[in-house]
Amino acid sequence: MVHFKKNMVALVFALVFGSAIFAQTSQSTERVFSRNITKSDVNPINLRSILTDSYSNNELDSDGDLLIRKNGISAYVFVEESQILLKFITQWSASDSISDTRAIKLVNKWNEEKVFATAYFTTNKRFRLEYYLSYEGGVNAENFNDSLDWFFSLAKTFGQRLEEEDAL
Repeated sequence: MVHFKKNMVALVFALVFGSAIFAQTSQSTERVFSRNITKSDVNPINLRSILTDSYSNNELDSDGDLLIRKNGISAYVFVEESQILLKFITQWSASDSISDTRAIKLVNKWNEEKVFATAYFTTNKRFRLEYYLSYEGGVNAENFNDSLDWFFSLAKTFGQRLEEEDAL
């Protein structure tokens, strides 16, 4: 009960004074959303520092790009400085038996049904899923992790659809 009262006091304080205080219970495995990244400080190292524990399987690749793995899906997060965007991307190798025409029809159907994550079929026979997030005002840790949740959920759905269509 004392723990509950302390968390309530912190919550009320945060609401009254507009502070960015985030309480973490002993049951939580998530990191505290303790900081945001300003626009000028957005880079893969800083993005990595605000990932929650559910994205602990991550690394910076040899090019310095952020690679995150979750539930069998690997995704990159690129910083597109010229456009002030974060680019989330994942891809799958197409089956040798699928025709380019059929693959393009599959991604076109996905793009008709889904608005935010765009699917592509590349010239090197890969299915690609992309999503963009503006960082004009900086990157909020909670929003970044929520966007990753959303992207990985869509990637799982897209991958399942490709499997159902024998496209992989």
